[in-house]
Order: sequence, then C-alpha cells, then structure tokens
Amino acid sequence: MLPNKSDKPLALEPVPSRYLFCYGVILHLLALGALLLPMNLPVTIRLGLSAGLLFSLRRLWQHRRGPAEMEKIILKADGIWKLVGQQGMDVGTLREDSYCSRWLVILRFRTRMGRSRQLILLPDSLPADDFRRLRVRLMQIRAGDKPSVDKA
Repeated sequence: MLPNKSDKPLALEPVPSRYLFCYGVILHLLALGALLLPMNLPVTIRLGLSAGLLFSLRRLWQHRRGPAEMEKIILKADGIWKLVGQQGMDVGTLREDSYCSRWLVILRFRTRMGRSRQLILLPDSLPADDFRRLRVRLMQIRAGDKPSVDKA
C-alpha cells in the first residue's frame, strides 16, 4: 500500500506578502483622501484622524520587509501545528473559524497556553506548490479527514 502524502509533515516558511503590503498602502491613501472631501467634521478631528492614519502607514512601511510573525509552520500527521517564531516554538490546534480560498488563507490557532494566534497568507507568501499543498490539507481537515480542528 502506498503511503498517504497527507501523513507526512507539511513544513512552511512564510514570507511577508507584497500583495498585502500594497493593499494596506492603497487603503491608507484612500482613507487619507476621504478626509480631504468636504464633510461636517471639525478640522481638529480631521487632523487627528490624519495623524493616526499616517502613523499606521509609517508602521506598515517599517514592517514591509521585516520577518513574518511566524517564521515556520509545521503541520504534523496527527493534526498538531508547530508554530516557530521569534518568541520561540509553540504548539496549537487549528480553530474552526480559519479561512481558506484560492487567493487567501487565514490560519487561526489556539495554543496550549490558551492564546490565540493567526497568520494571513496570500499566494506570494509561500512557494506556489507549498501554498497549494496547504490549501489541500485545509480542505481535508474541513472535510473531516483529520481531527485537528478546535471548536474555540
């Protein structure tokens, strides 16, 4: 009998997404542009909102090439996820409210310490084959092949 490919651990090393960075910059600029439109807001509130948006845009720019929150994710055959990041290694289970589509994967984890962690992946966050394999595994989990979904 041939071994099932889904029994092998799936190791992923995500990188920050350029697409997500571009979407963030565009949304910030659109919000700043909306503050220039005539509306019944005092100038002080507009300046405060603009300062907040500029601060947020600056943080987005500083982290555009920085390390991803999780440097490595490993899905073991038993459905346990190992999350390796700057803060060390953590172990968790995939939450039911995770999302998977062709262009976007949002992984939400419940760790053993009860913490919630999440990771947003777009197609440029992983090599194409790894992104596809991750989506296939998530579809298998959703279909009930693996008991790794936490109902938190």
